[in-house]
Amino acid sequence: MPAPRTVKVTVTLVSSGTSAGPASIQIKVDPDRISLNGLGHGAGAHVHWDIVTADWTFTSSGIAIGNAGNRFSDKGRSNQNKRHTWQRDLPADQQEYKYTISVTNGKVVATWDPYIIND
Repeated sequence: MPAPRTVKVTVTLVSSGTSAGPASIQIKVDPDRISLNGLGHGAGAHVHWDIVTADWTFTSSGIAIGNAGNRFSDKGRSNQNKRHTWQRDLPADQQEYKYTISVTNGKVVATWDPYIIND
């Protein structure tokens, strides 16, 4: 089985917020559109999302892949909630799936909705 696809997650506090408005937080993933190409076309491909920013972790929902049915399964969080892993359970279908990343620093929760390409 090929090595898992590893995705680097960086969280940046753009503004800390005031009484006039909430904090502004930017989440970046690298790569931005995750391709499973090169991991084989069958079941068993793994993706690891790793938060590389200090003081941020995945929330309990961490990574949620929308409208995927039973195509993917959540393998959970590890490394003090700095890593979240999913596995492809059915063969590649060449579709794009929107997923949500949810992170927290213990004070605020931030989300981002990029895509995974099941190729």
